[in-house]
Amino acid sequence: MSNNEITKNPFLGCFELSLFMKDGFSRFQNDQKALYLSFIIPIIATFGLLIAALPYAYSADTEFQKISLISLTNLLLAKETLTFAASVGFIYAMCKFTGRRQHFKKALITSNWSAMIGALLFLPVLFLMVKGTYSYDDLYPTMIISSLYAYAILAFIFKHTLRIPWELSAFMVVCFIAINEGGVDLLKTAINLLA
Repeated sequence: MSNNEITKNPFLGCFELSLFMKDGFSRFQNDQKALYLSFIIPIIATFGLLIAALPYAYSADTEFQKISLISLTNLLLAKETLTFAASVGFIYAMCKFTGRRQHFKKALITSNWSAMIGALLFLPVLFLMVKGTYSYDDLYPTMIISSLYAYAILAFIFKHTLRIPWELSAFMVVCFIAINEGGVDLLKTAINLLA
């Protein structure tokens, strides 16, 4: 690997960001091609986790069993698409509101790549659930801690890419949690309407 390939390696950047290292931000390119390529990461993470977790969740949760597996898959994909679009729109709105639109692309590229961190955190939990080693109830605290860690990384990303105070980046993360919970509420409402 050449020195430039090491310098602009987003995988290394994700590793450094997971350790809260500021050098991780320099690993991501800041051009249009990098922006489009960064959308592949959340798509792969979403589909990978859906394929792996959906059959287990369908058999474990009686609320999900009200509708067919195909309908549930379509609803989950719609929920993920809507929450992702709302999140991107929220990042843009915050960049515009704070006068930092020039940092929007870097923040979006870095936050898209950070989806890989959350997916990798969830893989051991998913493996232990699917294998039957532990139940969902046993691993729920681990999932909460992993989620909080992923959200802390996201706040770190917003603070340094948008150059905003910690308080504002924490507010953005809380809004992301609210967007996701709103998507979950819409999903449950849709399941009840289809049942």
